[in-house]
Amino acid sequence: MEADIEADVLFNEIKALKLFSIPHSSNPLDTLQYIFEHILTSSLPNVTISLRILLTLPVSVSSGERSLSKLKIKNFLLLQSP
Repeated sequence: MEADIEADVLFNEIKALKLFSIPHSSNPLDTLQYIFEHILTSSLPNVTISLRILLTLPVSVSSGERSLSKLKIKNFLLLQSP
């Protein structure tokens, strides 16, 4: 099975990224913005993809659970109505 991102290549890109003058207190969004502002996407493609995936992950699943609860209530009410 072939992975889309190879771990050793990603590791080397992260080491290379540390050589750039990115502020130490930067978060993933700031790091991704830095990569785009300095046109490093072709040099660090795996880091760019990884950060984009990381930034799309939900921090919490509580909203999904609420949606599921709303859906259960709506289905229950629809089944109970004449």
